[in-house]
Amino acid sequence: MTGTVPPPPDSSASRPTGDSLRKLLDAGGVAYGPGLDPAELRAAEESYGFTFAPEHRLFLTAALPLGPGWPDWRDGGTAALRMQLGLPAEGVVFDVENAGFWPAAWGAKPAQRKHVLKSARWHLAKAPRLVPVHGNCYLPGVADAWDQPVLAVRRSAVEVRGTSLADYLAREFGAAAADSVDAAHVAFWSDLVDG
Repeated sequence: MTGTVPPPPDSSASRPTGDSLRKLLDAGGVAYGPGLDPAELRAAEESYGFTFAPEHRLFLTAALPLGPGWPDWRDGGTAALRMQLGLPAEGVVFDVENAGFWPAAWGAKPAQRKHVLKSARWHLAKAPRLVPVHGNCYLPGVADAWDQPVLAVRRSAVEVRGTSLADYLAREFGAAAADSVDAAHVAFWSDLVDG
C-alpha cells in the first residue's frame, strides 16, 4: 500500500484522461510540447514549494502548453515562474495596503500598517497555494483533490472560470458554453468570488 487515498469510486468515472485534455488544447488551437515526466513535475514542486493538483499533474504529463500566458515548467525562467506563483497573494496584499481590503474572516484589522501587512501575509500563507494554469487563471495546489475550480484572480477579485481544469479548458477554448458555474469551495479564495 502506497499511503495515498484512492478516489471515491463514483467520481472517477467522469474524470478526464490525458488524451481528453490534450484534445481540448487541439480544439482551441493551443500549441504544446511533450508533457513533463515525473521527475520534472517533482522538480517544479520542490523548487517552488507547492503541489500540483491531480488533474493539473495529469494535464502537464499529457502536454506542456506553449506560448504567451502559459507557464513553462520545463524551460521557463525561475524569476518569471516565482512571480506568476506569487501574484495572487501579492495582489491581495496590494489591495490590503492600497484599497482598505480586509476580509471579515481575518478578524479585527490591526491598527498599525506594518502589522496589517504582516497579518495579511500570515493569513494568506494559510490559504491554499494557487498554481498558474494560464494568464491570471489558477488551480489550487491541493494534493489528492480532484475537481478543483480554476480561478481567475485579479488582486482581491476572484472569478470561477471552470469547475475543474477540463471544464476550464473547454470553456476557455470554445468547446463549452460560458454559463455560470457552481464549483467546489477553496478556502479563502472562494470567499472572494462575487464580493
